[in-house]
Amino acid sequence: MDKVLQTILKLKEKPDADWIPKLETIGIFEDVSPLYEAFSPYIANVLLAVIVLFYHRESEHLEPHADVTENKMKILRSVAGSKATEDETFLEVIHDGNSLAFEVVTEWMIDYQKDKRWKEIWTCWLYADNIFKMARKSDHADPKIAKDIGLCLEVAFQHQARGNKMFKELQEEYMALDTVLEKDRRKKITDRVGALPTWEQALINKRAKK
Repeated sequence: MDKVLQTILKLKEKPDADWIPKLETIGIFEDVSPLYEAFSPYIANVLLAVIVLFYHRESEHLEPHADVTENKMKILRSVAGSKATEDETFLEVIHDGNSLAFEVVTEWMIDYQKDKRWKEIWTCWLYADNIFKMARKSDHADPKIAKDIGLCLEVAFQHQARGNKMFKELQEEYMALDTVLEKDRRKKITDRVGALPTWEQALINKRAKK
């Protein structure tokens, strides 16, 4: 089991405890710190648990066929008790989406689950695309150049096919999470190939407004 999900499953049993040392130990506190800067430690703990349990693809709470809001409320109750769904702060953040900190950490949680295959796919596609562009601009009248272009295109098609194969495997592996993200009106994780992580972009946008 992934270290983040494993840690949160243990920590959620004590939502009013100090989670920061453990989050630092597994190396994610800096990534989730926006929550702790915006809210009290208790509220930040609960919100972090909701994010991880709702969006982690290994979580038993990942329910692609469930209503998004109802499932988030269900997770909230499991972490903080039944009265938590009546708390104004939780309702504003989870139900209404009125928190940049919650948004940034949510997007981090999604992007965190991307592995080296995302980069490999992008590298394959980018390499193939560059070769295709070069071929279109080359002088095909010259026999030697035409031969070299043919060899390059053969390699380019191989890279393109490899990238497509890995992408299809990702789509199958992350189907449940992609379904949840679409229902939550978010970009699918399998569509995040080659893009700047959304949580980093959110921080950039935040800094730009200052």
